Amino acid sequence: MALARGCRGGATGPTSSSAEGDLNEGQTWEAIMAAPSSGRRGLVALIDCNKVQLDGPSDTIMPMDPLPEKLRAFNWNVAPVVYDGHNAAEVLASLDWTKCQTQFPAAVIYKTHKGAASPLWRTTPTGTGR
Repeated sequence: MALARGCRGGATGPTSSSAEGDLNEGQTWEAIMAAPSSGRRGLVALIDCNKVQLDGPSDTIMPMDPLPEKLRAFNWNVAPVVYDGHNAAEVLASLDWTKCQTQFPAAVIYKTHKGAASPLWRTTPTGTGR
C-alpha cells in the first residue's frame, strides 16, 4: 500500500498495524524485507503483541521472540522500548517517537492483553477471528 501510495504521488507517512499472529504469514515478511529498499519515508508499523492467536497461544504455535531483533535484521528502525498498549500516555509517547524519526521504515511494538476489558476473553483465543 505504501508503494502504491508513493506511485500515485501520495504523502509520506503510511502506517500499518498488525498483531504478532499476522507476522506468521510469509507475505508479511516479504513486505517487511522489501520495505527498507522501497525508499518510502515515514513508513511505520504498529505491532500489537498480545501473545494470543486464532488457534491458541502464540508462543506454542509460532513464537515471534525476539521480534525487535528480527525486525532490526531486516533494517527496520525499532523503538527502543516495548510500550504498554493499554496505557494511553505510553501509546502517545510511542507516536511521538515515530514523529522524531529520520530512519525508516520504523516499528513500534506494544505489549497488550487480548480482551483486556473482558474477563471472558482475556488472554484466550476466544473471539479472535470473529
